[in-house]
Amino acid sequence: MNEKELLEELEKEEKTTPAGNSYFLGLALGFVVPIIALVLFNSSITRNDSLISFINNLISKNILASVISVTVLPNLALFFLFLKLNRVKTVKGILTSTVILAIIVFIAKFAI
Repeated sequence: MNEKELLEELEKEEKTTPAGNSYFLGLALGFVVPIIALVLFNSSITRNDSLISFINNLISKNILASVISVTVLPNLALFFLFLKLNRVKTVKGILTSTVILAIIVFIAKFAI
């Protein structure tokens, strides 16, 4: 395949790629959505505590890993939504952030 054919193939691929299909979008969503879930969880459990004091309380009760695991669950809905919309790069980003968060949960469970 020569250079001209390769450029034509890349242009054709860009035209058929759905909008909003970005690895970094998926990575950002995969981290932001669990943070939003943690803030909502905090506001539903404790009405007056700041997020930092809430996290310190979770650490002292040794349940931080469990709460992080629960806040990552909305990523599952994002994963299937973007998969259905054929946004494969975004799905890869969501999956990557979920794996990173799983590693953090593992470390929090056994190291803290």
